[in-house]
Amino acid sequence: MTTQGSSRSSHKAIIGFALIAALYFVWPIPHTITLRFVLLGATLLYFGLLVRGRCGDFRGNREITLLVTLYLTLSAWIVINALLISPEPAWALDEIQGQWGNAALSLVAGVLISAAVQRRIISAPGVIMTLLAALAVHTLYLDASSLHAWFTKGVLLRRSEGLTGGPDKSNYLTIAFLGFLFSEVYYRSVRQSRFVPVNRWLLGGMIVLGLFAFYLEEIRNGLAPIALILASFLVLYVIGHKDKIKLGQLVRNAVLLACIAGAFVLFIVKTDPRWHNVEESAKLAWQTQDNSAWLNDDPSHQQKSLPSGHPVEASTYLRTVMLKEGLQIVAAHPLGVGYGRNAFGHALKAKYGQGTGHSHSGLLDLAIGVGIPGVVLWLALLGYGAYVGAAAFLRRNSYPGLALLVLVIAFGVRMIFDSVIRDHMLQQFLFTAALLATLALPLRTAESKPV
Repeated sequence: MTTQGSSRSSHKAIIGFALIAALYFVWPIPHTITLRFVLLGATLLYFGLLVRGRCGDFRGNREITLLVTLYLTLSAWIVINALLISPEPAWALDEIQGQWGNAALSLVAGVLISAAVQRRIISAPGVIMTLLAALAVHTLYLDASSLHAWFTKGVLLRRSEGLTGGPDKSNYLTIAFLGFLFSEVYYRSVRQSRFVPVNRWLLGGMIVLGLFAFYLEEIRNGLAPIALILASFLVLYVIGHKDKIKLGQLVRNAVLLACIAGAFVLFIVKTDPRWHNVEESAKLAWQTQDNSAWLNDDPSHQQKSLPSGHPVEASTYLRTVMLKEGLQIVAAHPLGVGYGRNAFGHALKAKYGQGTGHSHSGLLDLAIGVGIPGVVLWLALLGYGAYVGAAAFLRRNSYPGLALLVLVIAFGVRMIFDSVIRDHMLQQFLFTAALLATLALPLRTAESKPV
């Protein structure tokens, strides 16, 4: 390639990385909807022009074909549900356009970026490093702002939210950040080589910053994804080394991993007083027959005393009551009431004449909205995505495959406890999942330009 051609390719890559970084960084920041759409549109346009519509042929790849089929089947069911089943079709169709439609555009953006990688316009490690850099800025800001308050006011801020709209949304980013980093650590331990172009000291430093942010956010629902990610590494190790592994070595590694994870969990639990009354609060909420207090936003339900004499843990109580009510709604409407972020609130209003908001569980919200068939299709899509990622790593030592598995585990666990199948969280997930899946399972493309 001529020097002039190399320069053009370099400029294309720099612009591409800049767009990816800007989009990924801005996505979780509140009150940036217009900017998000501008950046998403620019990303679609730029990478669409780069690959000139040649995103690759997935017909020869059974895994990609099945993933696409599951996604399109779920999309079709969501629309059919809105048109034929929902008692509020206009509302459901509007939500589909604003939620599922925008998420679909994000998914396409991920595929276009992957196509640019396959045509060697940009590099896969560069893309992952760009995503990590955007997440690192969020993590650094959160850590620095809490430490600044500690140095200036003598108080270390907890429940920190960084640049996002709350500690739960910030923690969602922190887990994604740690997921990429943990994947790189495991990848290096198996391959004895690096995928992300950073040295081990910088990699370790980023992990420390991520764990510190996790501690500052004080989000209990983040512990389960971290634990399952580490457990998945152990399972992958056993499967990948089943012919060579020794029982004693396996036990030692499992005990070491369990001790590290257990020590971290114990530290988090001991430093968060909300854990102390969780079980009693959940039992009381499940036995409560009168739901009018929480339905009317009456704080009196938080003032109840537990049998032990301790106050009710408000978050646990509220989530348990909503879970109980949500399951009753699903039982009454197994085909759903129509797709929407606040399907739970719409179902409550239909039942009680009042009610707004979501159920604090994305999976329950989805079940209420598109019914049991929709949930089955969604879980099938996520489950097969996790399988594809694991298989790509085990067969080809694919880092994108490993990162895809970790991403699906983190999102899949989180959606049980938080409403993440919505807004920018759904968009960012489908973007990243589509990118990693198509990087892990390369499509057949036209001639690639050498770099």
